[in-house]
Amino acid sequence: MAPRACAYTPLTVSCRSTYSGAHESVTPAVSASPPEALRSSRSVTPLARRIYAVVSAIPQGQILSYRKVAALAGRPRAPRAVGAALSTMPDEMEIPWWRVVNSAGRVATSKIHHTAQVQRALLEDEGVTFSDGGHIDWDRFGWTADNDVINQILEAC
Repeated sequence: MAPRACAYTPLTVSCRSTYSGAHESVTPAVSASPPEALRSSRSVTPLARRIYAVVSAIPQGQILSYRKVAALAGRPRAPRAVGAALSTMPDEMEIPWWRVVNSAGRVATSKIHHTAQVQRALLEDEGVTFSDGGHIDWDRFGWTADNDVINQILEAC
C-alpha cells in the first residue's frame, strides 16, 4: 500500500496517493464530506475505527505518539494496538499514518520496504524537522488535541 497525503478539516478526511516509488511532494486534497470509508468499512473493529478517526484529525505538520493516539481513542494502555491498526489499515482507508511516531519523537516504522524513509520524507514535506539524531521536537510539532474536537470526531465514527 502506498503512503498517502491527507488534508482535512475537523471531522473530514480526503486523501490521495502521492508516492509512487521516488520521493514526490505531498499534495493535499480537501473535501467537505465526512470520511465515508471510515464509517462504512465492515472489516474494521470499533477500536481501530476510533484510532483511524484520531489519526485523521492530526493536523498537517504535527505529530502524535502511539500512546497519545491510544489514549485519545479511549484505550490509554493500548499503544501497540495503534501500531497494529495502522499496519493493517484496509486499502480504502486513507489515513495520515506517518503523523504517528514513538514517544521519543522518532519514526518507529519498520525499515522493510523503506517505510521509515517514506514516513520521514512525508513528515519533512509537511514542514516537520528532525534533529541530527532523528528526533522530532515535541514542543514544536506535537499536536495538543482539543478534547471537544476529539469527542466530535469519535462520535462521528
